[in-house]
Amino acid sequence: MQRPLVLLAIIVALAVGAAAQPAAAQETSGVVAIDCDGMTEGIQETCVYDTGETFLVQVHITEVPPDGYNGFELRVSWTVPQLAYRPAEEFEEEFLEEGCATVGRSNAWEWTAGSWPQVAFICLNLPGSDVRLSEGVPIELEVTCWAEGTGTLSFTENPASLWIRGIDTVDKSIPRRSDASVTCRPKSGQLGDIDCSGAVDSVDAALLLQFHAGLLEPLGCDYQGDMTQDGRLDSRDALLVLQVDAGLL
Repeated sequence: MQRPLVLLAIIVALAVGAAAQPAAAQETSGVVAIDCDGMTEGIQETCVYDTGETFLVQVHITEVPPDGYNGFELRVSWTVPQLAYRPAEEFEEEFLEEGCATVGRSNAWEWTAGSWPQVAFICLNLPGSDVRLSEGVPIELEVTCWAEGTGTLSFTENPASLWIRGIDTVDKSIPRRSDASVTCRPKSGQLGDIDCSGAVDSVDAALLLQFHAGLLEPLGCDYQGDMTQDGRLDSRDALLVLQVDAGLL
C-alpha cells in the first residue's frame, strides 16, 4: 500500500488522464456527510466539546450512484482554527476503505493562501475497473478542540475535489454534501499550564518545545499551551509561557 506522499502523483495522473479524454457530463449522484461524533449511532451534524477534548470525525457515504462507485477523492476542511488534527502514524487507522488499488492522504491539514486547512484522501482504481464500492465510512479522523469557538467541518467547495469515480477518469459523479458544526466550549484551567501542575513556568515552555518538535506524546493539558489561540503549539507559545513565568504578561 502506498503512503501519503503518493497523493500528489495521483492528482497529477488524474489531471493528465482528464486532459487526454473528452469531458463527460458531470451529474450529481450519491450523498456524503460529515459526522462530528463518530462514537454514537447515526450522523451527528451538531456537536459540543470541552476545550482540550479529542473526538472522532467520520466521513459517511450514505448513498452511491446507481452503478456503485469505484473510487473517490474527499477533501475535508474546517473554517476556524479552534480545531487541531494530528495525522495518525498508521495510515490504515484513518483510511478504512479496503477496495482501493491505490490510496493517498495528505500528511496534515494543509494551509494555503485564501483557503482553510484541509486534508485529502484518495481511493483510486483503474478506469474500467469492475471494483464497485458500497455505502459506509471510508475515513475517520481524531480532532481536538484547542480553543473556545464554533466552526464548521466541511468538504471543499470545488466540486472537482469531491467526487465519486465512475467508469473513467472524467466520468465524475458529484455527491450532495452535508457538513457539521462543532462548538468548543471553555474548560477550567490556566492557559500555559501544559503539564497540569497548577503553575505556568519554564517547565511548561520546555515541554511545549519538545512537543512541537515531535519528541513528546500529547500531554494531559497540552490544549492549555496554545497561548496564541491559533490552533497550534509552537515556539511562539513557548516564548509567551516564559514571559508569563517572568511576570511580563
